[in-house]
Amino acid sequence: MHAGRVTLPETTGQGQIVAPRTIAVDGVSRTDTDKHAYPVPYALGTYELPSIVEEFVSGFRNAMAAGFDGVEPQGANGYLLHEFLASNAKTCTDAYGGSPEIRAHLVIEVVTAVAAAIGAGRRACAFRRSTTFRVHWKLIRPMLPPLTRHSSTGSHRLVWRR
Repeated sequence: MHAGRVTLPETTGQGQIVAPRTIAVDGVSRTDTDKHAYPVPYALGTYELPSIVEEFVSGFRNAMAAGFDGVEPQGANGYLLHEFLASNAKTCTDAYGGSPEIRAHLVIEVVTAVAAAIGAGRRACAFRRSTTFRVHWKLIRPMLPPLTRHSSTGSHRLVWRR
């Protein structure tokens, strides 16, 4: 699971929290036993992002094999894909940072790869409704195949038409 920097190793079961930059979140999170400050995450290098995309694809293939109807990479609520979109979490100007259009590249790569692996009609991507969503949606939509937008409480689910 790529929860981004708003989690703890104790929560995810991973030894290391990954994020776009080594910027820790202020505050604490609870585990079963105690409160813990958010750790400084490991900053992913651009050379590591193809393996991140493949981990999303692998996870979603496994979900489909287990009988799920569809999958939804999270582009909201501080998860890793959201952090690549957020200017306060993705502050560098590498191949995935800088302008909002460039920060959207990882999300587009993940959603496109998942669609190719399991079928475009069987996945969505959730974004939180906010000003940030509206800004990113205007920038991302022209880069994607035709979409149908479905609303639900607190997020938009973007589903490729077949």
